[in-house]
Amino acid sequence: MRKNNFQLSTFHFQLKVIGVALYLLLAFTAQAQTDMTESLRLAEQEISSGKLNDTEMLEKYYFLIYNYNARDFDKVKLYFQQGINFARKKNNLEWEAKYWGKMGDIYNLSGESDSVMVYYDRALKLIEGKEYFMLESLIYKAIGDFYSDLHNLEKSLSAFHKSLEFIEKDRNVQIALKKDVSEHNRREANIFIDIGAVYVDTRNLEKCEEYHLRAKKILDENPHENNPFFENIIYMNLAAGYLGMKQTEKALPLLLKAYEMATGFEDFTQIVFALSRLSECYRIEKDLKQALNYAKEALKIAEPTHQPFLLNHADEAMMETYRELKDYSSALFYAGRIQERTPDNFWDNMQTLYNGLILIYSAMGNQEKTEEYLEKLKELTLKISDKNLHDALQEMEVKYDVQQKELEILRQQTEIDRYRTRQLVFIGGIIMAVLLLSLSIYIVIQHRRRNRLLAETNATKDKFFSIISHDLKNPVVLQRDSLQMITDYGDKMDADTLSEYHRKTLKLANGLFDLLTNLLDWAKIQTGRTVYNPCPFNLVSVLQSDIGLIKSMAERKGITFEAQTPPAAVVTGDQHMITTVVRNLLTNAVKFTETGGNVSLEITECNGKYTVAVSDTGTGMTPEQLQNLFRIDRQQTREGTAGEQSSGLGLIVCQDMLHKHGSLLYVESEEGKGSRFWFEV
Repeated sequence: MRKNNFQLSTFHFQLKVIGVALYLLLAFTAQAQTDMTESLRLAEQEISSGKLNDTEMLEKYYFLIYNYNARDFDKVKLYFQQGINFARKKNNLEWEAKYWGKMGDIYNLSGESDSVMVYYDRALKLIEGKEYFMLESLIYKAIGDFYSDLHNLEKSLSAFHKSLEFIEKDRNVQIALKKDVSEHNRREANIFIDIGAVYVDTRNLEKCEEYHLRAKKILDENPHENNPFFENIIYMNLAAGYLGMKQTEKALPLLLKAYEMATGFEDFTQIVFALSRLSECYRIEKDLKQALNYAKEALKIAEPTHQPFLLNHADEAMMETYRELKDYSSALFYAGRIQERTPDNFWDNMQTLYNGLILIYSAMGNQEKTEEYLEKLKELTLKISDKNLHDALQEMEVKYDVQQKELEILRQQTEIDRYRTRQLVFIGGIIMAVLLLSLSIYIVIQHRRRNRLLAETNATKDKFFSIISHDLKNPVVLQRDSLQMITDYGDKMDADTLSEYHRKTLKLANGLFDLLTNLLDWAKIQTGRTVYNPCPFNLVSVLQSDIGLIKSMAERKGITFEAQTPPAAVVTGDQHMITTVVRNLLTNAVKFTETGGNVSLEITECNGKYTVAVSDTGTGMTPEQLQNLFRIDRQQTREGTAGEQSSGLGLIVCQDMLHKHGSLLYVESEEGKGSRFWFEV
């Protein structure tokens, strides 16, 4: 292949530009954080003012859910619940689905993959058959991205094609209304790029070309300011596919074009990626001098950014090139740089590093070091539950065994045979690197986001434990004083006085027992020791004993209790959790209802779902109490109408248990007029 004469004379000027740009970026980011804090505060004030119309309220809830993510997850859940309540009150399925979908996005970003599909499925079921085609397309696009990140390529492709179907349906509607469909075309092009990227991972070059070229055709026919960015991704993805098939004559012009475009809009990430892949291209061509030049320029661009994922990308190009040059000491130097800056819990980065070290030490014939890093790779993979990463390790072990056998043969064969064996091993390493490096940017961002969220969560829990310790201390002290009084003066008290002291002590003990029970349930949920075990069961049947106990409790207090239930209500869920929630709600209703009041349990069915509602005519709650009802960092201690103790922790436990079922606990209450709590299952 003819060597390209592309010159790098502009790089030194760009290095100066990078420094200025980074300074401006940091200043802009700091100002943006301040502005966002103020915007969130104003949005909360506007919602509380009651002056917004319905559309403005729905938009403000979405704004708060979206922008409190990675700042205060308790507020994310609070405004999500309030937004759902408001959307249901206004019978607005579209906005309710948007809230569920956004929570799916948020759980995906936080890495809680077990919860993601619960929220996406709930969003889709709400609008199924309602002709919200564009919203359905967006949710299926998010599902495709989710499965693509998990390397579940079959489900990813299925979701992307579903997204395309709904884009086409909405386009036909808009065309019939004689409206502009340019946005539909751009979204379609974006999904074509996503599908093409999946086929890069599967090394299906024919499909990779097909979908990227279809995306390019749409972009050419629909000019837009974002097109250069998408075109750059197309060139990079196609080049990655060609490199995987060693078709360097097709990859090289695309990489040069991608570099030129990335330089035009000063995207340092894409510049480094383009230069690293140019280095890879020339390594395949065995023009190692040119490969080293591009790797060095990638490192020059990456270093001023101080971004670990870019520095690792450039250092990997240096490591691989020096390995090809058989300069193993230099290759190990750059491997060491990667290892030094990469935390142990960045599993994907460490796995890529160990793969490189295995190849280096294997090529050096250092059996001891090769086995050492193979063992480290095994240990690292055991920490990762993702099945695809386990499969990747097994593949790497097979490649290593093949390499070791071939190394024995190499000692007896010609230099050409030795070169071909190393090339096979190298291709295996490159394929794995392409798969893993696609997650590097995401991992760095999520690491920072999780650290910030963890700090906020710890601060909240510290305040919670301070509140709980106060609630525990008071009844214990009162019990001690009461028992001390009985011990010191019991023989001098009349029977009625002594009996009254015993009743007070028993009441304090009961309140303390309830608080400890709720505290233990909450701790089990927080530490993951509460096992969610869903199965079908008859809710009406299993609640009979609890209904009897609550009825007796209500009668002792002079309260009328009524249960309106169907003959049977077969639901799917964790029987222990659901009955705990209902029992807690009924106990609270009796606790905060005065003599002569009413408490009711109602179970109703609609479209295969059951609504469980507990209502009372008790003391109710103020707007401030409602606002802080599910927050563990706010004092919620109240006394019942007969002096019963309540910490508010029971409702938090109920909410967490319902979250396990993909459900929420809703509440309506007015001071002096009673409360109504309900949930769906």
